[in-house]
Parts: sequence; C-alpha cells; structure tokens
Amino acid sequence: MFKIGLRVFGVLAAIVIVFLVIGGISRTRSRAHRLSKIQTIGLPESGIEIVGPADEAFDALMSKQAQASPRSDLGALNASSVFVTNTSAQSVAALSVRWELLQGDGRTIVHVVTYSGGLRVVTNGGPPHLSEQIAPNARHFASLLDGSAPSNRAFRINMGGGGIDKARQLSESVKVTVSVDGVLFADGRFVGPDASNYFESLKSEIEARSEAYAEIARALSGDSEAMKRVEMLGRGNGEGVQLSTDGKGTPDVQLFKEQLARNTLAFRTKLGDKTMLERINAELNKPRIELRKL
Repeated sequence: MFKIGLRVFGVLAAIVIVFLVIGGISRTRSRAHRLSKIQTIGLPESGIEIVGPADEAFDALMSKQAQASPRSDLGALNASSVFVTNTSAQSVAALSVRWELLQGDGRTIVHVVTYSGGLRVVTNGGPPHLSEQIAPNARHFASLLDGSAPSNRAFRINMGGGGIDKARQLSESVKVTVSVDGVLFADGRFVGPDASNYFESLKSEIEARSEAYAEIARALSGDSEAMKRVEMLGRGNGEGVQLSTDGKGTPDVQLFKEQLARNTLAFRTKLGDKTMLERINAELNKPRIELRKL
C-alpha cells in the first residue's frame, strides 16, 4: 500500500512538473515572440526611453493601464502599445512616436502618432515654460490603436488612417520598430531625428494660435470685419479666410484655427465680450517660448 502511494505521488509529481515546464516554455515563447516582433528606440542621451513588450517592466505597466481602461482589449494593447519614460529633469511638452511596420512582402508601413497638450505658456511666478505633459521621472502610455485611454484624453492625437487597417497591418507585420521621433521639452528645446518634420508643425501651431488670438482680440474690440472672419472660422467655413496677420498655413493649422475660433465663440456667449477679451489679451501678453532644434 505504501509503495502504491509512492507510485501515485510520483505520477502526480511528474504531471505537475510537465505542466510547469510547458507553462514555462509557453511564457518563454510568448516573450521571445514579443522580442522578435517589437523593437524600441528611445533617446537615452536626452533622458527619453521606451518600455516595450520585450521589457520586464512592461507587463506590470500594462496591467495598471488595463485597469484604467477596462473596456480595452488587453491583447490588442500588448501588441500595439509602449510606454515612453521621461528620465530627464525637464518636463516634456509634446511628443512624436514613429511606428514602422515591416510587412511580409518587404514593404514598410509608417505611422506617426503625435501628442501635444496645447503648447500654452505657463508662468506660475517662475520662468515661463510650455505646459507640462510628461513630468520628469514619469511615463506616458502610447498606443498605435487606442486613442480613448484616460492618459491620452488631454492630448491632440493625430493617428491618420483607420484603426482596423492598423490592427491588420500590425498582425501581418514580421517586425515592428517603435521609436521616439521628436520631443519638445517645456523650455523650448527639441530633440530627435524628426523624420516627420514635427518641429515645423509645432512652430506652425504656435504661430497659428498667436494669429488667431490677435484676430479674435480685434473682433472683440469692435472690428466687425474681423468678427465676420472669426465667425466663419468658428462655423468651419474658414477655407480661404485670410486673417489680418495670416502667415502660411497647412490644413492642420487651418483646422486648429477653426477649433480655437469655435471655442472662443462658445465661451464668449457665457462670459461676454469684456471678460473674453481680457483672457485673450492675457494670452497675447505672455512671453513667447522660442523653439530650438538641437
């Protein structure tokens, strides 16, 4: 009876060992698959790094992210997300992440996801700086597919193309390279290879805000022609509308001006012209942050 018990115990132990080995192999294969599928390139010399699926810290970070976005597909997020870490002493004001998807037929599909929190000048009694989006020693969740996560809501997200197409492209990729293409720090310094020309886009957005605010100030001060132009912008009929100080603009800049005019008109209804003009003038009187590409 004792020998039978030992045999049964031995069989059970062997089964447990087999399951543990299989589980370990499965986890190892899963990690190896992630490693071969997604590679990351940060800017460590500037204090900007990427935590990707191949990194040990990724699973814990993604678990927390999934709790913040319970409706998200965790499997899809694992294959389409990274965490950008700011280890520098300076806050990040804007960020550009480049996704290169190598397809089985040799084609490389490129998507660039940009995050900007408004690029507003903040003083707070200290040196003027651009509004903070990634604090020092903080991480930012960046996904090619998910634009609804709470950590993304404060950002302007330009994803381009459809989410379904991107999911298919990701699944068909034999290699995915995620890199930090550009970073704008709160003091105006810009670093990164900038293959997408994000630096010029940021400069255009800042100029567009200044031009739109100046026109809105004229409109609220009684310039009826300026008000007509602002109202046309606010209705989305701004194509071809020339502001008094307009520079060269792109479709993205035009859309930005329309959104700014629309928001201003909405607040004008609630606050009145005098209060709105005071706020606009306060923005115009703030010191400007010079953007510098290093």
